[in-house]
Amino acid sequence: MFIIIVAVGVIILIALLLFGLQGPPFVASDDDSAAQMIEMIGKLKPHHILDMGSGNGKLVILLAAKGYKVDGIELNPLLVWRSRRSIKKVGLQDRATIKWGSFWTYDVAEYDIIVLYVIKHIMPRLEKKLQAELKPGASIISNYFVFPNLKPIKSTSRAHAYKI
Repeated sequence: MFIIIVAVGVIILIALLLFGLQGPPFVASDDDSAAQMIEMIGKLKPHHILDMGSGNGKLVILLAAKGYKVDGIELNPLLVWRSRRSIKKVGLQDRATIKWGSFWTYDVAEYDIIVLYVIKHIMPRLEKKLQAELKPGASIISNYFVFPNLKPIKSTSRAHAYKI
């Protein structure tokens, strides 16, 4: 029994090191936050949306169900598998895809809207990446956390919209 407990502990530690150091931990967007983000997106009339750190795929699925073309990028392979399964279950494979990888190395230039729910301490670095890679006119919708230098064009109680 002791060996099993140690093995599970080692697996959890490895997972934390592999995924936890790369970015924020997975925390699902609550329904109110998702609704506020979707409302902001609707006013922007996007062509192609990226959910950075798409987690369980909730926002990707909600946006694809509204008719948008949406990709998600997620580092955790278990969440990628879960998201892809959920997308297939609701029949949105033609509008929604989940890619496995780090959003730090993923090229975001083709997207006109980025949605994200990350953690405060990575916002300065993420701001630099997005400003360097996004085309002028692209938008960013952040759930809860704000960028240190970009000024929001609109804010609600949970979501903040930015224009590059």
